[in-house]
Amino acid sequence: MKQTILESGTLDGTRAGPCVGRLLFLWGCYGLAMEWLWRFAGSDAPAQAAVWAVAIALGLGLVLALREV
Repeated sequence: MKQTILESGTLDGTRAGPCVGRLLFLWGCYGLAMEWLWRFAGSDAPAQAAVWAVAIALGLGLVLALREV
């Protein structure tokens, strides 16, 4: 009797790439959160600068976290 072992990955043995659905969901949530924060901050220049700072920091954090997936 022959046993078949199923493994996930590519044919050359490396890991498969990140899930496109997960990437779209996470970046969509990021975009919605930044839009909500943008509207919440109002039109004050220091508040808008703070929103940009938060958006850049969270965006970089998300890129670094997804790079290791």
